[in-house]
Amino acid sequence: MERRRYDLPVAATLRLQSRSGRVHVIAEARDDVDAETDSLEAFSEDGGRTLLIRSSRGGAKPLVVRCPLETDVVVGTQSGSVKGEGRLGVVRVTTMSGSIQVESAEEADLRTMSGSIEVGACRGSCRASAISGKVSVGSADAAAANTVSGSIKLDRVHGSVKARSVSGSIEMRASGDSPIAVKTVSGKVRIELPPGTEPATYFKTRGHVLCDFPRGDDCRIEAASLSGNIEVVPA
Repeated sequence: MERRRYDLPVAATLRLQSRSGRVHVIAEARDDVDAETDSLEAFSEDGGRTLLIRSSRGGAKPLVVRCPLETDVVVGTQSGSVKGEGRLGVVRVTTMSGSIQVESAEEADLRTMSGSIEVGACRGSCRASAISGKVSVGSADAAAANTVSGSIKLDRVHGSVKARSVSGSIEMRASGDSPIAVKTVSGKVRIELPPGTEPATYFKTRGHVLCDFPRGDDCRIEAASLSGNIEVVPA
């Protein structure tokens, strides 16, 4: 295993690449970047605004990178999983079949084909897209999530929500004062709102609809499902 340290300008973005190896990026109290894998390559791009680090052999060995807190990170892999630990800045991840885990990010844009996506906290907007894997978000200022067969679970969203799935279920707890748009083909939809909320609701489904709130104008809810049930209930 090879280990090196690199300088990272304050406003620079850290870009990490791996073919099939796992990528683990750790944000901590430090001023430089510490990287470790089987064989390292590093390049300065965009006039020094981006630092690219990758394994020169492109093998299956993990790439472990420690960086300063609030660092903006872009990660790309083919089949390797990606894990972000600590308080990161803007995080963008694209992988074919690996799972994605992000503990804390300023903003997040996460995409995978067959892996799952798990986000602890997103202080801004969170976008997550998976084909067959599930999407789980602990908290976010705003969220947009898409799956084909995987489920979507948004534990706490303070702002607007957009969620779409084909056969997976969609569950969320929302603030009750921002728009919600949900669409699924056969999956169940469950939306939890604060007690006393009076939403403007627009439902379209062949399944059963349950709404425990009087109609008002606190927020707009659009929910459509071809055959799945729709529930809007108190949190």
